[in-house]
Amino acid sequence: MNALHAAVLWPLGRNDLLTLGLQAGERVRCDRGTVWVTLDGNAEDLVLAAGEEYRAPHAQVLHASGLGQGPLAVLRQVSPVPAGLVSAPGPARAA
Repeated sequence: MNALHAAVLWPLGRNDLLTLGLQAGERVRCDRGTVWVTLDGNAEDLVLAAGEEYRAPHAQVLHASGLGQGPLAVLRQVSPVPAGLVSAPGPARAA
C-alpha cells in the first residue's frame, strides 16, 4: 500500500537561503543539484545531493541553501497527509 504525501517544491539558486519549520517525521529531499542544510540545535551540517533526503526525528528548524555550479537546486518538503483529509471516490449513488 502506498502512503499519501503532500509535497512542496522549493527552487534554490546558489546562495539562496530557505528556512523551514519541520514537524517530526517530515522529510526534505533534494530533487536536483546540491543543498547545504543546517539544523537548529545540531552541531553538524548536512549536504544533500540529488536523490538524498533527511527525515526530522522531532520538530526542528531547517535552513537550506543551494550549492554547486548548477543554476538551481530543488528541495522538496514532504509531509504525510492525515487520513481524514483524503477521500477516495466512491460508487455513484442513485438519487
